[in-house]
Amino acid sequence: MRTFLPTTATLLVVVAVAAVCSVSPTTTTATALAPMATTAVRPQQLVVGGWKKINVGSARIQELGSWAVAQHVSMAHDGLKFAKVTGGDEQVVAGMNYRLIILAIDDNGEIGTYGASIHVDALTQARKLISFVPAN
Repeated sequence: MRTFLPTTATLLVVVAVAAVCSVSPTTTTATALAPMATTAVRPQQLVVGGWKKINVGSARIQELGSWAVAQHVSMAHDGLKFAKVTGGDEQVVAGMNYRLIILAIDDNGEIGTYGASIHVDALTQARKLISFVPAN
């Protein structure tokens, strides 16, 4: 008599079939397998409430930094000009919170470092500048 030893691939198929069979009849296969597919595709998902380093090379992050400086200037009328985002973190909440480290140039041509806190709403994508302060 021959002994059957399951391989890793066989075990994965069994787990997938068990997951599909354990859902209600109205649930589609794609819906049933979505959590497994998401985990496999994006292993470094953001954790709700946890802070994660941003990618300063991202055009979206640079644009958000530019927007923060423009919002600050519209309130403070100090003539700062955005240079670049050099660092920061992001946090998943009901939307996203950002803590950005921004280089900006003042009216005298001096480069200064500033810290900006921004909230972006999940549903409307509306932005709110929470704080903008000199970092040095």
